[in-house]
Amino acid sequence: MQRGDVESAVEDFKKALELAPGHLGIMVALGAAHVALEQFQEAQGYCEAVLDEGLGVAEGWNLLGVINQKLGRPREGLACFEKALGLKPDFTDAALNLGRALYRLKHPKHALDLAESIVMSGEMAQEAMQLQAEALTALNREDEAFQVYNASIAMRPTPAALGDRAHMFIKQQRYNEALADLEQSLALAPRHFVSLYNMASLLKDTGHFRSGLAFAEQAVAVSPGDADARYLRSVLNLITGDFEGGWADFDARFDIPESPVVRRINNPYVWNFEACDRLVVWGEQGIGEEVLFSTCLNDVLPLAKSVVLVVNPKIKSLLQRAFPRTEVLGYLEVDGLLYTHHIPMGDLAKRFRPSLNSFSMHPVSTLRADSIRVSAVSAELAEYSKPRLRVGLTWFSGRDEFSRFKSIPLSALSPLLEMPNLQFVNLQYGPQALEADGIPVGRGSGLIRLQSVDAYDDLEGLAALIETCDVVVSVSNTTAHLAAALCKPLLLLLPLGPGHFWYWHCGTLDRPVPWYADVRRFVQRTPGDWTPVVADVVAALQSLSRGEG
Repeated sequence: MQRGDVESAVEDFKKALELAPGHLGIMVALGAAHVALEQFQEAQGYCEAVLDEGLGVAEGWNLLGVINQKLGRPREGLACFEKALGLKPDFTDAALNLGRALYRLKHPKHALDLAESIVMSGEMAQEAMQLQAEALTALNREDEAFQVYNASIAMRPTPAALGDRAHMFIKQQRYNEALADLEQSLALAPRHFVSLYNMASLLKDTGHFRSGLAFAEQAVAVSPGDADARYLRSVLNLITGDFEGGWADFDARFDIPESPVVRRINNPYVWNFEACDRLVVWGEQGIGEEVLFSTCLNDVLPLAKSVVLVVNPKIKSLLQRAFPRTEVLGYLEVDGLLYTHHIPMGDLAKRFRPSLNSFSMHPVSTLRADSIRVSAVSAELAEYSKPRLRVGLTWFSGRDEFSRFKSIPLSALSPLLEMPNLQFVNLQYGPQALEADGIPVGRGSGLIRLQSVDAYDDLEGLAALIETCDVVVSVSNTTAHLAAALCKPLLLLLPLGPGHFWYWHCGTLDRPVPWYADVRRFVQRTPGDWTPVVADVVAALQSLSRGEG
């Protein structure tokens, strides 16, 4: 039903209510119509009137539960649905809404049980199948979820089922099938939020950033308060080089469900970029992002009498050396800290990097490796024959959600490791660093791993090891950020699709990465295919070894 039709229905219901004052059914219908129009205050008024007139009206409790859900109060909504079912145990709509509330409250098994019982009853079966598939997906039973979506769409294609199945196709990088579902869904319901959002995600993942931005704008217009949609619009603006538009929505990162972003300080004393006494700048994401946004710190220092930087303890000493005028603390050292203002690191760019042109006006702040550690690492590497070119190498990113997209099987890097006259140094962190031990490398010199450096916990050692390299080849991970911030030439291998983060793009791949001095990007042409990427990196290393790069 179109918005105009719902608005007409509201007027008709109001006229009917004038003829039958206090009619519970009409008031419930009015409340439901106002919910459809997202006029929740008006809807709640009618619900409360219904419940005041008759506490035994299950429909009133059900509708009040829906309103609570829409207002982001799932526990209150759940309680309302339970009251509705207590009054009317066979109330299928309330049972389905209860299942949806349980799903939102991270109880997918209970939601699945309810959905399956409703499907078996035959009433509202297709709506229950939608919940059933969502719950199965949350339980990592995706094959079963696909079967449910397929059965539901075979019965009758709905925007919800098509949009959600498209999301599953996108996760599997089955983009053509996802596109077909989304086009069908949006033909049925042009303002269907999930489908608009998923279309924006699909276009982003396939490199059609401006088209994706147009769909993200539509998704935000349909649901202005949705944090995921606002953050997606932010990312697409940043990728396309509109930093002002990107930073406007960047605060949505804190409100995304299950976001890795952590709000470490939450009080009203947020810095407004005016002169202040004691400012705390706190890291909020991963080490890589903390390194990235630390490039704004030199712009902060003139505006505060003293600056305290709160970051991952692993990079405390590196950042202290880079910014000696700051006091650098680890996350657990914040308790009892005195300050006048605070700001998350990601918000610094809103003021100091408002456009691509603004980067040229600010010197790139760089990290510096510890000279004593560099000497020690160099002495260890001196035991090996002197290469024409020493290349640091990583191939794995541990960020769970994107790891399988960003990481490269070590076997795919064989063409690199077989290159003669090059010495490869293992910069990989975590247990994956051991994968390279003893691998056959043909004409190559192997992949040297120094036992003295734990690349996961000892970032000072890792920085020293990076410093001894002539060039670093890496996927997008912490090591890539460290190498770039140390001004080491970086050959960066990037996926097409999930895991291709906005800060490596910023406008066009023809432009340099603005955050760092010397980054060359090598991007997949086809999702999941690293072969041509590795071939391009081999050619780049050959050029560098001849002194041409």
